[in-house]
Order: sequence, then C-alpha cells, then structure tokens
Amino acid sequence: CIRDRYQRRVHGGAFQFRPKEIQQRDNQLVEYRENLHFYSHYPTDSSSTTVKLPSPSVESFTRAKDTEPVSKTRENINYGPYSNVPPLSNRTIKIHNLNNEPFAEAPEMRRIVEVSHWGNLAVEEHYRLVHAGAKLKDSPGFSRLEYSSTLSPSPASFRKLVATIPREAQDIYFRDSIGNISSSNVKAARRQLEVELYPRYPLFGGWEAVFHWGYNLPLLKALTTQVDSGWFGSSTYALRFPLSSPIKGVWVRNLTTEVWLPEGAFSPEVSVGGRDRVPAVDRYRTHLDTEGRLRLTLVDFDVVNPDHDDTVVVTYRFSHLSMLREPLMLTSTFLALFAVAIFYTHYVNLI
Repeated sequence: CIRDRYQRRVHGGAFQFRPKEIQQRDNQLVEYRENLHFYSHYPTDSSSTTVKLPSPSVESFTRAKDTEPVSKTRENINYGPYSNVPPLSNRTIKIHNLNNEPFAEAPEMRRIVEVSHWGNLAVEEHYRLVHAGAKLKDSPGFSRLEYSSTLSPSPASFRKLVATIPREAQDIYFRDSIGNISSSNVKAARRQLEVELYPRYPLFGGWEAVFHWGYNLPLLKALTTQVDSGWFGSSTYALRFPLSSPIKGVWVRNLTTEVWLPEGAFSPEVSVGGRDRVPAVDRYRTHLDTEGRLRLTLVDFDVVNPDHDDTVVVTYRFSHLSMLREPLMLTSTFLALFAVAIFYTHYVNLI
C-alpha cells in the first residue's frame, strides 16, 4: 500500500492554441487538456486536482456532474476531492484561458565548453529560437509603427530573454550573423548574474531568431582536482556545469553539448545527473596544436530550464608537462628564426 507519492512531470507541447492565428494586438488563448485523476494501476483512496492559472481570465473549463465538486478562484481551478477512485480512471478535462507567457522553444541549441589549464573556461551557446505560440496573421501582419507607438503593442509577443550565469563570469558577449548586439543588460544578484538578452526584433508566433552568446569563467570555479600527481605525473580533474540552458523557460528540443579538453588530456569519462554517458569522441586542432584536442559530444532531447537541473561531470587525466608544449614550440621557433637571421647576416657580410 502506497500512502504518499510525489511525482513531477514536465509536458512539452501540452497546449493547443485557440485560435491558432492572432493579430498583433490580440491576446493569446490556449486550451489545456489533462486527466482529472492520477493515472494509476492501483485504487486511490482520495484524489484532487488543482490547476494553477497563468491569468484570471478563463474562457471556459470542464464542469459536469461527474467532475463535481469544482471551484474556481482567481488563481486556481480546483477539482475534488474524490474518494475511492478506481484503477486506470480516465476523465479528460479542458481549460481554455488567456496565456501570454513567452512560448520560447529552441529546436536547436549547441553549447561549447572549452577548458584551458592556463586558468580559463570559455562557454559559448548557439541558439535557433522560435516563438511556438499562436502565429501572427499574415494580414495585416506586423506594424512597426503600431508596435512602437502603444504601451502594450502585442501582449502575446516577447522581446526579452533572461539567463542566469555564475557571478564570476566576465567578457560577456551577444551576437548574431550581422554582428554584435548591444541591447543586453547584466544585473548582479546575490550569487549569480542575470543577463537580459534582447534580440534585434520582437518575437511573434512562428517567428525565429538565430544568435549566440558566451562568457569566460575562472577555471577554478568549475574545475576541481580529484587526484593531484604534481608536475611530473598525470592528475585527475573533474569539470562540472549544468545540463540545461541558462535561459529561463526555454524548451530545448535538441541540445548538443561539446566539451573541448586541453591538448594532452586523456581517459575522459562523462556522467549526467549521476548516470554514466558515452560521448562521441574526436579530435580537433586549433592554434599551435600538434596532435589535437579531445572533443566530447553529448546529445540530449527535450531539456527544460529549470526542471532539468542535472549536472554534467567530465573527468579526465592531464599532465602539467603538457602545458609546456606550446611555450617550448614558440621558443624553439623564434630561436630557429634568430639563428637563421644571424647566419644569413654573417654569410652576406662575408660575401
């Protein structure tokens, strides 16, 4: 016998937009359908359902003899309590109400986390973001004049995205294919930074924006040493960062995470939320690399902030001597150039 049970579920695409197309000044109306009872294979002694409303304005909601008792307040619609609910009970309820919340959806997101043992962690995120709500009608379409001249030009559109990142982040940038986007703000909170990102134009239903943004973070804020073997041994390190997008309320359909380890790293292992994962591993070369760096790639689907707060942990081994490759290569190159210049100068003078 199960006395108490707590379960949290996140549904993507749970709303039907009624109507499917709206004009610029219209509010957005959505229809939500859900089972009245907790769907269980076991009898339920007592059951009740509370639907929290995004706004007090409700067009209609299910109210019938088999759903009583039903009550509505400004913020909730309450169904039940019901006694002795049979197993696999299925009674669909519908709620049609006003909902102008941003329906921000990212069909594609690519995150790049680059580790440098010279003390920096670079994070960059690429988005293709769409407004998945009721589409803007083609006729009369969008009016920039109307949007700029009224206090509430379009309640169903959104312009601002809010992301939370570590307080130690610096060198924050926000760009698209045209170049730098200067319409962004950074606010310091108690333990984090809130970054307000404003795309170049407001997003209406069916519209999309493509951009990328990123920042640098001191490596010590994300990397820990598990086994320290000194300069002449291979130490074990653990990199930690959140899986979900830092932008609040964004549903990421397809999330690709790439972790670029420093050249010389080996034996990588990855876990997400305590579960082992097997990433795709290849190598890429950048400036002054010889054998290339390990690139670990993870692919996840249907990730929502903040409900998917799993932590990605990447452990790997790395020797401090590997950090001397590039300085030694640069030093030897310059010494060779100086030697050639000295030899050439003396040889010309002898002739």
